[in-house]
Amino acid sequence: MSHILVIDDDPAVAESLKFMLEDLGHTVATAEDGKEGIQALGRERYDLVITDIIMPEKDGLEICRNVRSLPRYTPVLMLTCLSSEVDKVVGLEMGADDYMTKPFSLRELLARIKAILRRDEAARSPGADDSAGTIERGDLVIDIGKRRVIRSGVEIELTGTEFNLLLHF
Repeated sequence: MSHILVIDDDPAVAESLKFMLEDLGHTVATAEDGKEGIQALGRERYDLVITDIIMPEKDGLEICRNVRSLPRYTPVLMLTCLSSEVDKVVGLEMGADDYMTKPFSLRELLARIKAILRRDEAARSPGADDSAGTIERGDLVIDIGKRRVIRSGVEIELTGTEFNLLLHF
């Protein structure tokens, strides 16, 4: 199964997510704040990061920026009480693969986690890329390993979800 990092300053949320995900066979690490979460990301590789946005030390947006700077693509699910359209758009534009607001439905959260992990696994599976790790079509170059898209020599910035959709189609 997957190795998941849950970063949330609410111990009840972090522990309930840990319990639920471990019950499904995942290994789960938790961090109490953004600083501790970034340290955990420096020590281990995770298949998914679930983070709150509003936390002491470092916020979830900074965590997302940190995750996006890592050489291996790691999906990010933001799980937060910020529910305005602007907050959601900012989170997704910062590179989150999905965004859910608190309070949340456990069934929906599990479905979203499964979908994120399924898309990530499909993107890494054999046949998802050519032998060089890139797909080239005309002036479009997709570097799957680095999750970069270049068109006519100009890099196009995509969110994780946009990149996965591009690979899918």
